[in-house]
Amino acid sequence: MKASLLGQLMLYGVVRGALFSLFAMGFGIIYRSLRFFDVSCAGTYVLAPYLLLAFWNIFGLHPIVSLTLAVLATALYAAGLERAVYSRLYRRSAGPQILLIASIGIFIIIENVIAMIFGSEVRVFPQWLAANLTNGSISFTRLNLLQLLIGLGVSISFYGLTRKSLSMKALWALGDEPDLIEIIGISRERLRMLAAALGALLIGLASSLTALETGMDPFMGMNALLNAAVIVIMGGKESVVGWIIGSFVLALIHSAVIYFLSPNWTPVLTFMILIFIMMVRPEGLFSARKRLEE
Repeated sequence: MKASLLGQLMLYGVVRGALFSLFAMGFGIIYRSLRFFDVSCAGTYVLAPYLLLAFWNIFGLHPIVSLTLAVLATALYAAGLERAVYSRLYRRSAGPQILLIASIGIFIIIENVIAMIFGSEVRVFPQWLAANLTNGSISFTRLNLLQLLIGLGVSISFYGLTRKSLSMKALWALGDEPDLIEIIGISRERLRMLAAALGALLIGLASSLTALETGMDPFMGMNALLNAAVIVIMGGKESVVGWIIGSFVLALIHSAVIYFLSPNWTPVLTFMILIFIMMVRPEGLFSARKRLEE
């Protein structure tokens, strides 16, 4: 019985790792390109599944159509937010601390507006793709398979884009030398909007796929953001491969903690991992160690 439970938790950890990687890549591209800790990503994580709920339950659209529209709407929201708020602050030479404070305020607004409109209780979706693909003591649903395939597929595709796409290379350059972007004739404001939209698209996809199985509430964003931030720091802010590997490592560690201790210990362990990485290897496990003078 215990062995089957551990196997179930490890299998679920793999699925969660695929979903973690989506949020980690979304947060990572924003953090890497815009160079500040955007707490409003937690609000983006909350917003997407409620948009999915509106398209599906209120407007009666097909689940796949609703999922697509919710993710795209979340990306448009993030691009608009970047242009309306963050770009204006950036043009006024606001530093990372000011942008961080602004992002906290935006997150609080989003969280409370959603709670006011939809209520604070947990909302769940109708059963969809819930049929088991396996028999016996270990359960694996069609929704789990969809989560795993989308998570892995998007993660691998995103890594490929960072290696070959000129737009992705421009986003990386935006994080390294933002002043040079304008010199070579690329709009820095458009690149910032692209980074925000791409990050929100990945975050919205992660939260929507997760909510289809576990439901959602307006206050779930901060814990998810903590996981994503730890993954990016653990993997290294320069390493997309590190974000992907770190996602599966953290998810499997969470599964082991649930088996041996309790789900209540997972946030504690996440903070412990963060502190350990910052003390031992702050550049991340998968980033090249920099020289002291750098």
